[in-house]
Amino acid sequence: MREANTSSTRSRISFYSISLLALGDGFAGITFLFVGLAVRGLWINLIATAFLAFLSVMFFGMRFLLDIWTAQAPERAIRAREEAEEERQRQERFRATLERLRAEQLQREAASAETPDSPVTAVAQPAADIDTLAPPPAHIDTASADSAPPSLPLPVTAQRPTDTGAAAVFMPSDQEGLVAAQTGTGNQIAADVDTSTTSFGSIYIRFYLVLFATLFMTLNAISWPTGLRRAYFTILALISLSFWVPQISRNVQRNCRKALTLEFVIGQSLLRLVPFIYFYAYKGNVLFADRQPYILIALAAWLWIQVVLLASQEFIGPRWFIRNDWAPPAYDYHPILREDEEGATMPLGLSEPTSNSAPTSPLLERRASLSSPMTRRGSIAKEAKGKGKRVYNCAICFQDLEVPVIEAGGSSDTTVAGILARRSYMPLFGGLDEV
Repeated sequence: MREANTSSTRSRISFYSISLLALGDGFAGITFLFVGLAVRGLWINLIATAFLAFLSVMFFGMRFLLDIWTAQAPERAIRAREEAEEERQRQERFRATLERLRAEQLQREAASAETPDSPVTAVAQPAADIDTLAPPPAHIDTASADSAPPSLPLPVTAQRPTDTGAAAVFMPSDQEGLVAAQTGTGNQIAADVDTSTTSFGSIYIRFYLVLFATLFMTLNAISWPTGLRRAYFTILALISLSFWVPQISRNVQRNCRKALTLEFVIGQSLLRLVPFIYFYAYKGNVLFADRQPYILIALAAWLWIQVVLLASQEFIGPRWFIRNDWAPPAYDYHPILREDEEGATMPLGLSEPTSNSAPTSPLLERRASLSSPMTRRGSIAKEAKGKGKRVYNCAICFQDLEVPVIEAGGSSDTTVAGILARRSYMPLFGGLDEV
């Protein structure tokens, strides 16, 4: 919570990962409470641990979840508007398809009525039907046809109103409560989606409902047959140790990294693996559970796979293990700079050596570095250019940064060293975080 004290950091953290961590603390606290009631000798120790677990959940975990929920409110609003727009477009496509099918059906009916199979059918046709097929008089417009009594049906050739799909906007005199409604088949889609429908209060209630439902299911599973009970506890352990999966998914979706510190990830992984080691590997555990080392190895391997993926997302990239079209497009904060592309329009703040400032000997170079800052910058730029880099002056911290630039005609460096070299800078205002 101390490290994630800004809105930008909280927006990168997965809400569901912290929820799983808080659920694990709450489940552990209630379990300690029940075990303390059963084992009198461990009453003080388990009750104190249960109190600390509840304190962690109620005052710290839920508070942190509230901060994350508040920081991610604009993102949910944008996603809700996109879903509403997709729903509106889907309904428009459905109505357009329905209108096209109706028009085709009317054309088929009109064609079959105008070309009868035999003259007898045409003579036997009722007069009312023939009148409906006849075109309306020239002096009768559509408005008069619409105002006709209900007993007289409209002609087949009469022009019918079409839905253009335009939204009707109603603006009051005080310009408050602006509503943009879409006219349709009885359903109106509001353009301004109310994001307060799922408030944090409902999330708070759902959290404790899931916690107590899992607890009662676990207490009931103790009396199940051995095979079914073992499968239930294995699935429950697998779900409880999958708390880094939502964070990995969020890093991929937002193309962000450094959401959680490695100390926090490794520390939480080790601490939450300890109870499973106790119950699955220690024979004399308090619940007299059977030793299951193979299941323990599988659970530990699954957890550390998540840790390795999180670490690789921070150093290599959030989307290195998936295809580009599997995730929504995102801005690349560490682009590959090429000399042929940057030569014509070099960024502002480039420090290039000039003929007047470049020293010609080590002695002159040292004197120049002590006397003139501009000459020293030119020497640094000349040295960096020999390493395949260029020196840029950061507009925020006013420091010279060496940025790797690929030479004209060269191929991009896709090795781990090349990727980490690009991580040392970030264009525009992102450079403040890196420096």
